[in-house]
Amino acid sequence: MSLMNIFDFAVPKISVDFTPTDIIFRHKEKTIRLLPIVYLSKTDNPPLVLDVGSQTAPESEHIEVHIFSSDKIDTPGLKKEDCLKAFVMHALKELMPRYFIRPKILINQSALLNDRLCGYQEMVLKEAFLSAGAMECSFI
Repeated sequence: MSLMNIFDFAVPKISVDFTPTDIIFRHKEKTIRLLPIVYLSKTDNPPLVLDVGSQTAPESEHIEVHIFSSDKIDTPGLKKEDCLKAFVMHALKELMPRYFIRPKILINQSALLNDRLCGYQEMVLKEAFLSAGAMECSFI
């Protein structure tokens, strides 16, 4: 077995599936299902992430960002790209609390986002996953 094969064997692999309502992350036997929502604090500047992917909003004053909707964010300086990155970082940490080798990401069904991201879904998702710590991001 070559060194490259050993390295490839050691690299964590995460599968990400998009459905019309949620995003499913899988690594080995662990699966998490999240809604594409980020809850941010309304009182902090810059806003802090309070929760990600939950159906239940936090009780504190918050901003609810649907990361793939066409709605604008009313908070100056806050971009949906930043919310998507926070969403991905949260999912990766929940799926793999500790890892020494950055994971490879395999994304399925990203075409479901075509209407919302106008054909740029692969570019947007790849940037979010790579900036959140992934080693590599590919699409099927």
